[in-house]
Order: sequence, then C-alpha cells, then structure tokens
Amino acid sequence: MCRPGWERAVTESERLAAHQKEREVLFASETLVITVLQALTGGAMFAAIAGAQNLVEILGERQYLIFLTTVDVALLAAVLSAWGKHQYKKWDVKAAASASLGNLPEAKKDACLANFYVAAMRWSMGTAVTAVAISLIELPAFAWLMTRSVE
Repeated sequence: MCRPGWERAVTESERLAAHQKEREVLFASETLVITVLQALTGGAMFAAIAGAQNLVEILGERQYLIFLTTVDVALLAAVLSAWGKHQYKKWDVKAAASASLGNLPEAKKDACLANFYVAAMRWSMGTAVTAVAISLIELPAFAWLMTRSVE
C-alpha cells in the first residue's frame, strides 16, 4: 500500500524542491561522517603516539608501526574527504553561477569538476572507514598474536 499523497501527480517544481531537500540532508550527513572520521582518527593517532611505549610492549615494534600506519592512512583519507567536500561545493556554486549567466560551456566544465570532487570525497570517506575498520581489527589481533608467541 502506498503512502497517502501518492495518488496525485507531482509537479516538476515539487520534484525539484524534494530533490534539493534530499541533497541538503545528504550534504549534512556527509559533513557529520567526515567530522566523526576526523575526530576518531585524530584521537586514535594522538593516543597511539602518546602510548607508543606501552603499545610497543604489548604489540611488538613492527605491529605497532603497522597499526600506526593504518591509523595515519585513515586520518589522511578523512582530511582529504573534507578537502574534496570543499572543492565539490566550490565548483557546484561556480557551475550554478555560470549557468545563471548563460555561460553553458563554463557551467558544464564546472559541473564536471564538481562531480569529480564529490566522487573523490566519497572514495576518500570509504577509504577512511575501511582503514578505521582494519585498525580496529589489527589492535586486538596483534595483541593476541603477541600473547600466543610469549606462551
């Protein structure tokens, strides 16, 4: 059964307004995810460096460096995703301005750049999430491996 309101045809202006609202919600969600990734990875990097001596004793030097590198990759990807988001918004605004002035070739070029940066931002976000997940697996796995090698 459909939700109420689907019985009538949706006008083009209503469809565009709904699409714009969805874009704003998605933009806010991306901002939240990027902020959480930066805070999480920055905190993990700080904690890993501050607790280096203890982590090396628990994990071993090589495993500690692997963990630190994974966290660093996650932090770098989170920062790049924020930069990609900025670039995306910049080129999206420029594309709209060029289109409103009637400069369609420039608007198309700017829209292509906006699409490139939004794709790069989302790829960077995925990379950051993947690296965080890997680091969350590495830490206990390395600790278990070290306790097994001591026995």
